[in-house]
Amino acid sequence: MQEVSVLKSKLRIIKRDLLLQLVQLQSPSTLKDDLLMSDTWERIKRELAGCTPEHSFLQLAAKGDEKPQLRGNVTVIPWTVAAQRGPALATLNNKIIVQEDSYFVVYGQVLFLNPSEVMGHVITRKTSSVAGTEQTITRLFHCLQEMPEDDSVNTCYTAGIARLGCRDELELVVPFRPDAQIVMDTESTFFGIIQL
Repeated sequence: MQEVSVLKSKLRIIKRDLLLQLVQLQSPSTLKDDLLMSDTWERIKRELAGCTPEHSFLQLAAKGDEKPQLRGNVTVIPWTVAAQRGPALATLNNKIIVQEDSYFVVYGQVLFLNPSEVMGHVITRKTSSVAGTEQTITRLFHCLQEMPEDDSVNTCYTAGIARLGCRDELELVVPFRPDAQIVMDTESTFFGIIQL
């Protein structure tokens, strides 16, 4: 991930330098005719200033004043929006709703207090068919963590990159653990997504 960010930074610098050279090579009249009358000039000015298109992100944090709820054979963590930017993501019924096709980094962490058990969580993706009549639920990521017998405090963290489509729903749940003891504070238990 570090290498990708370094490469993206270097590519931005090269792109900026090329745009600067292009602007310097053009005569004022050519610039006026070719660039000033189009969106290209505005785009170049933004890129030279270091501005890039806004990418959406959303981070949910556990609601500290509520307890996890059982739904069938899964424990559902009640979430609240901790941070959000951009139009590509929304929340509904403790789920993240994708509103633009794109690649995303999806991540989640849960802090468990259960002694001597294997604990974990699953991030699922629900997709709808084009007609909207069929729904498919798949596991995107999961985490399993063996809990120590003494001092049973342990986090389970998972993250990855996924191509998601418009109207996909993401949910983080704890399967098959109705007695899950979860720390419900914002620094310990969270769920989020970042558009790439």
